[in-house]
Amino acid sequence: ELQLTATDSGGTSDTKSVLLYPQTVALSFATQPSALRLVVGSTEATAPFSRTVIIGSSNSVSAPTPQFLNNSEYAFDSWSDGGAQSHNIVAPEAPATYTAEYAQAVDATGPVISSVEVVRRWTDGATITWTTDEPADSQVEYGTTMAYGSVTPLGSAQVTAHTRRLRNLTAGTLYTFRVRSRDAAANLSVSSNFTFRTKR
Repeated sequence: ELQLTATDSGGTSDTKSVLLYPQTVALSFATQPSALRLVVGSTEATAPFSRTVIIGSSNSVSAPTPQFLNNSEYAFDSWSDGGAQSHNIVAPEAPATYTAEYAQAVDATGPVISSVEVVRRWTDGATITWTTDEPADSQVEYGTTMAYGSVTPLGSAQVTAHTRRLRNLTAGTLYTFRVRSRDAAANLSVSSNFTFRTKR
């Protein structure tokens, strides 16, 4: 809205208003793969989405990186218009689509194992728990020496909270164990050694 005011020498004034309707265009934004986030102007949203802007206006766009989707990491690769990760686009006269291409990052890091605990002991068994920073499988190596010699059945479910039970142990015996977890990308992590003694 444009307001114009005129005032004569006697102090009398009058104001008129004019509404200006600029030409607009719809811009669409997408990612490959879909459902990643993009920033247009000051607003971040999950693609795909569209924005109506004034033809000829300058609009900032950005593709945040890295991003995670379905437990996989993705890194920005390119924009369909050839722009940098963050750049400005001048709105064209016709509707247009801008797509940010992402590449799945290669996961070469095993899960981080923490909070290893013996939560319960019996005369012939024990329950071991631990956590990982990403979904992974569950297994425990154990024995009465550092060579271990026994291993629990593999818990193949990809989880972050792990529980394995040791069975058929000898009462009043000191056992050494370590836990193992492998993520979906087959990266294996093994904890340091821990000990416990079964009840008599």
